[in-house]
Amino acid sequence: MPASQDNYALKKSVHQAQEQTALLMSLAKKHADEISATYMAAFQDWVSKMNALGPSLASKDASENFRAYAGDLTERWILFLDTLRQRGNAYLAREKEGFKPVLVFDYEMLADGRKFERPVNYALVRIVPPAEYPEPRSDARPFIIIDPRAGHGSGIGGFKAESEVGVALKDGHAVYFVIFFPTPEPSQTLADVCNAEARFLEEVHARHPRAPFPLVIGNC
Repeated sequence: MPASQDNYALKKSVHQAQEQTALLMSLAKKHADEISATYMAAFQDWVSKMNALGPSLASKDASENFRAYAGDLTERWILFLDTLRQRGNAYLAREKEGFKPVLVFDYEMLADGRKFERPVNYALVRIVPPAEYPEPRSDARPFIIIDPRAGHGSGIGGFKAESEVGVALKDGHAVYFVIFFPTPEPSQTLADVCNAEARFLEEVHARHPRAPFPLVIGNC
């Protein structure tokens, strides 16, 4: 990227961050003012009643406690708004990536169902074992894990090392993963998906001629 474009992107990011910060602060001030207007009258009425019962009950400590509570409430509201901001930014980033699988392991594409003669929005990938894991044994049964589907985004299969993927890799098994893409291919049917899954099985079995048939885990 040319330096001018790089500087422009940086300035744009800084400007967006400044706008988000200003919005958060204005919202926080608005809600803090509303909280003060709503509850200060009730608090003052409570103080008056306490004064009637005895000066010591409505002491300076009570006012300080209320101010501390209001400050804590405002801070928590700002943190809540900032959480919403981060969630929105994460969503936009994921959408820009095309909702890639959330696998924590590296992988390589072996068969993209979108390129089949009857296209489907599924694909077969091979999990690349991390350096600290043993090499897969040629006679070990290969594992095929199907990414759990809930909605139209990627599933959560293999999003952490302590999963079927990690356990199988540590035991010396080759691991394959069936991923899916958010948007179905035009005119694809359930039969097309079944045929694609069968092709994935054939591909894996052909890659491991000395091993038993693949073990399939329908993760859900």
